[in-house]
Amino acid sequence: MRGNRRWNGRKVMAALMVLSAVLMAAIAVGGQMLAQEAMVTDFSRKNLAPSFRFLFGTDWMGRDMFVRTLTGLSISIRIGF
Repeated sequence: MRGNRRWNGRKVMAALMVLSAVLMAAIAVGGQMLAQEAMVTDFSRKNLAPSFRFLFGTDWMGRDMFVRTLTGLSISIRIGF
């Protein structure tokens, strides 16, 4: 009976595949939802260093680099599918 509760390589691989599929789907959907936010420019916040508000900082046009990265990753995932 004890052998049925153990996680063998097949069960671990199946769990990791499900987890990665859920993560990729969340990135694809989240990036698509943030597409408009990725284009917002605000020159008052240009070239800011990474912080809690802007995890990757901002670029020379004041755009949030984390949102832009997530949007680009979302496009790449959707093209890959």
